[in-house]
Amino acid sequence: MDWIEPLQSLAQQQPLLAALAYISLYAGVMLAGLPGGLAMLLLGGFLFGNLPAAGLALTGAALAAALVYPMARGPLGRFVTRRAGAERMGEMSLFVHRQGILGLLLVRMIPLFPFALLNVGLAMAGVPWVRYLTTTVIGTVPIALLVTRVGGQMSSLLDLEEASGFQLLLDPQVLAPLLALIGLVVMGLVWRRRTNRAL
Repeated sequence: MDWIEPLQSLAQQQPLLAALAYISLYAGVMLAGLPGGLAMLLLGGFLFGNLPAAGLALTGAALAAALVYPMARGPLGRFVTRRAGAERMGEMSLFVHRQGILGLLLVRMIPLFPFALLNVGLAMAGVPWVRYLTTTVIGTVPIALLVTRVGGQMSSLLDLEEASGFQLLLDPQVLAPLLALIGLVVMGLVWRRRTNRAL
């Protein structure tokens, strides 16, 4: 992992440039629906620290969501409707309107739904832009804080190579956020099962 040292050096010497680059890259990953969102959060925590990295990630997530919204109302939305089916998209729209703001926050908080597809679905469901963007940012806060906290504890990736994975997991600074993430997933599974019955 020799590539990490130049990045760490850049983040220390050019914090503004590094922050802008991180926001752009994170937004690009989220916008394209690429895997690696959690890895980006870990890297951000390592480079910038817990709270700064979470703030940068939330900015990137908001940027990606804002860019998707108008596209989902146009050709992108029509493409997704053809692929998913008009009936299924109608069910999603009905679900969103029944659940209200709390439902929007929960689907953002629970790491069970792909960020990019969720953006398209919510925009197509007719969620107002302000509510859509606000719930995106607020709902993404827990995951951003938890994962960047883990990344912030990795003072050196060399330490990860020297320590076993089991020893790393036993570190309270790493174990507590991971347990919280697992709790979110379990909560999401229960909530998703109940809401599926309601549809």
